[in-house]
Formats: sequence, structure tokens, C-alpha cells
Amino acid sequence: MRKFLLACVVGLWPVAASAHPHAWIDMQTQIIVNNQNQITGIHEHWLFDEFYTEFAKQEYDANHNGKLEHNELLKLGRDNLTRLKDYDYFTLFSVDGKPAAFKGFKDVDSALVGNRVALDFTLEFTAPIPATQKIFYRIYDPSYYIEMKHLKENPVSFSGGQCHHTLTIPKPDISKIGLAATLDQLKNKPQAADNLGSFFAEKVDILCQ
Repeated sequence: MRKFLLACVVGLWPVAASAHPHAWIDMQTQIIVNNQNQITGIHEHWLFDEFYTEFAKQEYDANHNGKLEHNELLKLGRDNLTRLKDYDYFTLFSVDGKPAAFKGFKDVDSALVGNRVALDFTLEFTAPIPATQKIFYRIYDPSYYIEMKHLKENPVSFSGGQCHHTLTIPKPDISKIGLAATLDQLKNKPQAADNLGSFFAEKVDILCQ
């Protein structure tokens, strides 16, 4: 699963590291609500860790000037999102118990925020979703190679409508924590590890009037 986004980053972490995760993304999300009180998409802001940023400089500095220009950052962002297309961009958006389908991504932008790469993009749904339905979403890497958490400041916002959210912090049981700690040491990794990240994923419930 790691190859979808950070395949080349593996060599950046010490060989001795054994516990998942190996990479980190902080994020903010905005739910896009139109004037018909329908949800049309979700805007995501990802802030990659410093190690990934250093890797990106090595791989995407096309003019070899020692820094990432805006066009280089955009290529990095689009490459990552293209690889994640078949995996719903690590975004599970549930409507009345069923996953919502995405039309694709748009409004891609990327910049350096301090010493970290930031990626912004919007996922559009194939059809507008009535905001009054039972809705929640989780954003996570199923393999738990990457840990993804909302920032404490303004984690979730709405572009319109009268909506609020509840963010639930995961409480994985000790067996899942132990599996994450020893996963890289196992020669035959258990099938359950394929969706290990779901047990460590934050859940955001949405309620709109």
C-alpha cells in the first residue's frame, strides 16, 4: 500500500525502524455545501512531514537549484493524487452507510510551508449529496504506513449551510497497536494488516440542518 504515495520514501527511514507508521500527514478539511444544502465535494489540505519534503527536493527539483519551485510542487502533487485515484485518495466518505463515489480531483495546489510540503486539492462527488443525510468520513492510509491526523486548529470547516461536525479520536485495541509495532518484523504479514490504518483513523461525523 505504501507505493501509492510514498514508495520512494522508504529508503529515507532508518532500517532499524520497525513500528508503523513511517510517515506523517497533518490535514485540514472543508466540506463544500451549495445553496441547495447539498454537499458537492470535500477540500483537503495535507501537510507532509519534513522527511518527505527532503525526499521531494531530491526527486522533483528538475532544475537542480536546491529548492522546489511551484511548478515542481504541482507535479509532485498531481503525481501523488493520480497514484491514489484507484484508492479513493485515502478518503472514505460514507452516506447512509454507503461509500460516496468521487468524480475526481481538481483545484490542485502545492507550496512549501516552512520546511514541509503542503498539498491542497478538492474531491468532487459524482452526484450532490443532501446534507441532511447520515454522513461521516475518514481519511487514512489502509496500510498505516502513513499516519494521517487533523490539525488541532480549525480541523474541519464548511463552505456553506448550517452544519457542524464531531471529530472522534480513534482508540485501537492493544492487539492492533501491537501489530503496528511489529509489522515490519513479520515475514508473513497477516491479511488483517491490509486495512490496519482503519483502526487508527479519525472519524468525522457531519450534521447539517
